[in-house]
Amino acid sequence: MTWLSEDPWTAVGACAVAAAACLVMVRLSQQGKYLAWAGAAVLAAGLVLLVERLWVTDRERIEAVLYDMADAVKEGDFPRLEGHLAPEFDREIGTITKIAMRGAVTGLDFEFIRLAQLQIHAGRLTGMGTANFYGQAQWAERSAEGGATFDATPPPGVGFSFGFREVEPDTWKVSRIDVTSVPYGGTPESVTGYLTRYARSR
Repeated sequence: MTWLSEDPWTAVGACAVAAAACLVMVRLSQQGKYLAWAGAAVLAAGLVLLVERLWVTDRERIEAVLYDMADAVKEGDFPRLEGHLAPEFDREIGTITKIAMRGAVTGLDFEFIRLAQLQIHAGRLTGMGTANFYGQAQWAERSAEGGATFDATPPPGVGFSFGFREVEPDTWKVSRIDVTSVPYGGTPESVTGYLTRYARSR
């Protein structure tokens, strides 16, 4: 039933087509049963949309965490970002450390942050999940003299892999962040080093 909660529009469209066909038959045949069938199709479409609105999947919960973290980075809100990290985050050996994350939040002024080609897996039985995507951003480095240097990620962006754990029912937090690819021959270590150095310079 995951398809119903995440992409209900195929079912809604089918119900709409069925309702329209029944209304045409009402006009052609003057039989009331087709009107009843049209009403049933409209009701079914409404129920599908209700299920989609009320039934949130684990994949959607993970996606919501990712976008809230991106908003936190853009707005410079490190406590909000840190609130999405699992207790074991500091113990995991990931590419991106909390110091590097603090550098991104407090040391850079982001114009935009986008997540591209997002792929999410959530294990219902294991309580573990992953999210892989390309991060695309443009930002400014503010100097002490008041000037700014603008920079942006080259296409397709920096590849990221996030590990997730369901710490409580329906609550997913990040246990690991790795950089998987960097454009133009860059390395994951260069991304982490850049952010970490900038954090320490503040």
